[in-house]
Amino acid sequence: MTPNQTNTLANQINAPQTRKNVLVILFIYISVFVNSFVFFKSPVEFYLGYVIFIVLLPGLIMTYGFNGSLFFVFLTLLVSGLVNVFLGNNTAALFFKVYTGLTLSYFFYYYILVDFNYDIEKLFKWYLVGCYVCAVIGAIQFVSFIIGFNPGYNFRWILNKWGFSPGGIFGIRVNGIFSEPAHLGTVLSAGFFVSLFNLTRKVPYGISKFKSVFIVVIYVLSFSSLGQAGIFLTFLFLAINFGLVRYVLVLIPAAIILYNVLYNNVKDFRGRLDGLIHLFSGKKFIVDKVHGSSFILYNNFNVAMENFKTNFVFGSGIGSHQVAFDKFSLAKEFRVYG
Repeated sequence: MTPNQTNTLANQINAPQTRKNVLVILFIYISVFVNSFVFFKSPVEFYLGYVIFIVLLPGLIMTYGFNGSLFFVFLTLLVSGLVNVFLGNNTAALFFKVYTGLTLSYFFYYYILVDFNYDIEKLFKWYLVGCYVCAVIGAIQFVSFIIGFNPGYNFRWILNKWGFSPGGIFGIRVNGIFSEPAHLGTVLSAGFFVSLFNLTRKVPYGISKFKSVFIVVIYVLSFSSLGQAGIFLTFLFLAINFGLVRYVLVLIPAAIILYNVLYNNVKDFRGRLDGLIHLFSGKKFIVDKVHGSSFILYNNFNVAMENFKTNFVFGSGIGSHQVAFDKFSLAKEFRVYG
C-alpha cells in the first residue's frame, strides 16, 4: 500500500474535521450501514439507527430551528394516513410503524445536510469510505468461508438480524455486515458505480483505485440480483456519460459476457430471471418450478397494481401494503411452512 492508502479517514476526505464532525459521521455510518442488528422485533423492529435519530434529532432541531416545509409534507401524509385508517384501508398500528420511522429519518438527514452546510460532496466522500470499510469486512467474510473459519464468515454471533447466504460460484453470497446480499447490493450501489468509474480514470474520485478494486470485487461476490442490476446500470451510465460510441465496443460485450457467466454459473440468478420471465409472460406459479423470490416480487407487484386501481387518486396511505397484501395476494390459498 502507498502512504496515501494508509491515511486516516479524515485525511481521505481532504478537508479539516472537528471531533464533532467525525462523531456525527460515525453516527451516520451506524444508521446507514448497520441494518443487521435490532434491539427488539415486537411490536416493531427497533434498529440501532433509530437510537441515533432519537439522540441527535432534538439537538439538531434546537440548533437550526424547525423546517416548516418539511413539516407540511409530513402533516399531509399524516392526514392522508389517518383518513385511510378511518376508511379501513389501513390500520393505526401499521400506519404509525412506518410513518414514525419515515419521519424520523427524513428530518434527521435533512438536518445533517444543514449541519454540513449542504456540502453533499463531503458527505458522499465519507459514504465512499464507509463503502470501502464494508468491502473489507466482506473480504474477511469471503476469505474466512474459503478457509473454513466459521466466526469470520457467520456473523450471527454478534448480529441478531443477519443471515448467512449460500450460493454463488464459491458457495457463499457475500453480505458482510448487511443482513442479506440484497442490502449490500442496494447500499453499496453508488459506491460500486464510482469505483468502476475510478478504474477507468487516471485520477480517481473520492477513494483510491486500490480501494475501488475492493468495492468492485465484493459487490460482484454478493451475487445479489439487485447488485447485478446495479452492475448493468453502471455499464449503461458509463457508456452514456463518457461516449456511447467509444464505450459500446467494450462495455456491451463486457455486459454480455457477465450476463452469460452469471446465468450459466449462478443458479439463483438463473432461477430468479427465468421465474420472472415465466410469471410476467402470464404463466402460473408452480411450486418447485418457479423460484420463490421471483414469485414474491411478482406477487407484490400484483398487489401494488391492484391496490393502485382501487385507490388511484389518493392511495391507501403509508404502511398500508400489508392490508392491501391481505386483500390482493395471489398466495392466499398457499400453505406456508417454516
